[in-house]
Amino acid sequence: MAFSVRILKRDFSAPLNLDGLALRVISYSFHEEGGPEQADLEALGGREDLWELVELLRCPIEIMDEEQEVVWWGFLSQAEIHDGKMVDAVSLDEMFNRLAEAATLSIPGVSTPGDRFTTAWAEDADSIAAYGTKEILLSLPSATEAEAENARDYELTQRKYPIPVTTVGNQIVEPPYGRLVCRGWWDTLDWVYFGRAAGLEQNAEMQGDVNLGGPTETVIGTSHITLSGTQVFGNAGATTKLETSFSLDGNMTLTELAIRIQTNGAPADDVLLKLYSDSAGTPGSLLATATISTGTITSSLAWVTETLDTPYAGVAATTYHLEISRSGANDAVNYYTVSVDEGLGYPSGQFKIWNGAAWVARSPNADLAFRVWGEGVYTKIEQAFQLTGGEAWQASNVQIYAHAEGSPADNLRVRVYTDSSGAPGSLLATGTFTGSEVPPGAAWLTFALDAEVALSLATTYHLQVDRTGATDATNYYVVGVDEGLHYASYVMKVWNGAAWVRRAEDADLSFVIGGVEATTTQIETALASAEFITDVEIKQTSGVNTSPYRNGDQRLLDVVRELLKAGISGGARLLATVTKDRIVQLYQAPEKTAYAYLINRRGEISTATDGPVDLQKCPVAVWMRRTDIPGEANTERLVDLSKFYVEAAEFNVANGYTPTPRGAQRPFELPGQVSL
Repeated sequence: MAFSVRILKRDFSAPLNLDGLALRVISYSFHEEGGPEQADLEALGGREDLWELVELLRCPIEIMDEEQEVVWWGFLSQAEIHDGKMVDAVSLDEMFNRLAEAATLSIPGVSTPGDRFTTAWAEDADSIAAYGTKEILLSLPSATEAEAENARDYELTQRKYPIPVTTVGNQIVEPPYGRLVCRGWWDTLDWVYFGRAAGLEQNAEMQGDVNLGGPTETVIGTSHITLSGTQVFGNAGATTKLETSFSLDGNMTLTELAIRIQTNGAPADDVLLKLYSDSAGTPGSLLATATISTGTITSSLAWVTETLDTPYAGVAATTYHLEISRSGANDAVNYYTVSVDEGLGYPSGQFKIWNGAAWVARSPNADLAFRVWGEGVYTKIEQAFQLTGGEAWQASNVQIYAHAEGSPADNLRVRVYTDSSGAPGSLLATGTFTGSEVPPGAAWLTFALDAEVALSLATTYHLQVDRTGATDATNYYVVGVDEGLHYASYVMKVWNGAAWVRRAEDADLSFVIGGVEATTTQIETALASAEFITDVEIKQTSGVNTSPYRNGDQRLLDVVRELLKAGISGGARLLATVTKDRIVQLYQAPEKTAYAYLINRRGEISTATDGPVDLQKCPVAVWMRRTDIPGEANTERLVDLSKFYVEAAEFNVANGYTPTPRGAQRPFELPGQVSL
């Protein structure tokens, strides 16, 4: 049998001219996972030509039979030059041209270690252009950011090109020769990491909780916290006192008022915050008062909250007035200043100044910075969200952090809505937990949605959490929130019985929205990032759905292997092979009954119809039936030795085709290692 070898330029454009070398095939192998696995070649020629082999790493390799049909394909991974007593080798195995360093942050002068962090990636463009991208994430036990970056840059300098290794033998080898170790293209999936944002939108931070459909809590009746300017009062007759009109977002019992205030000089009297009804656009009847002691006001602007002397039952969409005055006389040296918004961002009221005779508009116009607090029952809460990744996906489940207080008999429910002017709009999907399923201790609860939701990019959605029964101050649910506000752009809102309002202390909902996707589709998407894979052909869809999210810590090969191991619905195995054109084909492994070959005790192989077989193609992922087991094979035996599955195989030019049955130890594996 005669084989020939073709080595191509790294860009696959044309064969290289290697007239000074004679390449001889020693062996090549295939595996059920990925197809072509490894090939070993020998090179003979002049010393100068042999030394050129080290420049051919990552060049495509094709082995052809005597009919010029390609029987193995891959790339040159390692080259050795055996010259006299010297052996010089170069390999791609320990070469990396894109690196990052992870470490625990070390803070000088601080004994407690900081958070784990990862540097930005650094890369060498010339090496990547020559060999392709080969990544590694290194790790340091402890380092400052600068130390980690220096370590990364040093490693990149050392490892961006193949590292030559020279050894000295005991005997002189003449004539010189070269040994070439080639790998299949499937091996390059292990060169890079893979991350994907699809399938996960979350704010898993937790700091605080809310009672849902239970006891009353503090809510914001209305507020305006935009800051753009200041206004003094109590310094002269023209600025004796200030007031703003406002309306409530919903019905609630008003309990507290807040303004942003500072002292000028050293005023000795207090500040009075008075709640009034409306009378033709100005303060009418006094409803309640909150007194801010001068001792709680500093010389720098800061928010100060004070409790009303009498809680007041406020009504939504009704105009009220907040008046600010001092308890003592005007003083041109010792007085107060409050924050205002000259950008006029509060649409529900008007800011005025008492000039000693009448309420007049400020010049220029402004809105007061203030807050009105009340008490109410949160019957439902909602969090607006958008996908933060760059890919649309299908949501299938929602997680929230919750527990039950008492013994609620109704359901805890999550719902996904479209957006309607900043509030939940049309219902898209629902998930429920019965009260008995909600634990008394806080835990992440996973709600399966009754319909998958196609989430689009740059689109706002709302996640709502509520209880299906009536309010009960003894038996209710508690839901975890994030008062650290780690979810950008949106803030959780609560339903006070009439409107969506902000919580007294702003928070984000603690939530996780998950999605699923067919594993074969995930493989196709993942392999789109593989530099040397040209396409994916799905000959058999898996029918198995899992989360497509990947955090980027796994290598691409590990991700694809994990998805292949999920198999096909019904229990069949899912396999992948790389064709000569570097197309990955996904297909179902054959059943045991569909054996393709016959093999006798002498290892002679024929087709299932007892015809000849081209073993130079090194068949794998096939079943073989043994033809000369003593007696008739009993198919009812628990251990059936009549057939075996070929997981891997090697074709050695000297010894021919050798199949490796599944579970058998391969010649290059260490004792105790079994391929399953």
